[in-house]
Amino acid sequence: MKLDLNAPITGKKKDVYPSKKTINLYYKEDKTTRPSTIALYALFIAVVLLAVSKVVVFDRLDELARVQVQAEELQAHYDEQMGKLKEYKEISSKYSRYSFSYLREDEILCDRMDVLDMLEKTVFSYGKVDTVSITEDTVSVNLSGTNLEETAQLVQLVESYDVVAHVEVNTASLNENYATRIVITLVGTENGGEQ
Repeated sequence: MKLDLNAPITGKKKDVYPSKKTINLYYKEDKTTRPSTIALYALFIAVVLLAVSKVVVFDRLDELARVQVQAEELQAHYDEQMGKLKEYKEISSKYSRYSFSYLREDEILCDRMDVLDMLEKTVFSYGKVDTVSITEDTVSVNLSGTNLEETAQLVQLVESYDVVAHVEVNTASLNENYATRIVITLVGTENGGEQ
């Protein structure tokens, strides 16, 4: 049998019209208003909010607490170190003034600040100071521009200080053109002014 697609359709068919004899009861219920669905949505939103708040808030609070603990540890370490250095200024001041660590307590020389103060008030006002040398208990001063009379006044003024045990003039001249060398022997603090 051959099928001819161009052949006209013949035959009489009965016209059939659609008819519905039953009621279609398929109805899709709206579940968005049911309490269980609302509870699921609320649970989902709560989980999302908790996840976001953990990342945004709680992790940062944990980091802040960790940094505060580190800061407190560093502050405690700093306070401990500063406690150890509490006496540093006093010790440093003594060391810079005496700086003779090999001497016993009864051999400590006079305060260097007192010596410098004495030099400033006396020697520096007479002539031109060329050099000043302080070694243990001896101060050597080289002056220029002073004559013998001014040198005698200077020696008398220097000897009036408690830190001075003895003053010796090595070179002096009637003429102001010559250099004058003065050697000052200092008093130790523990020997009560006797050398």
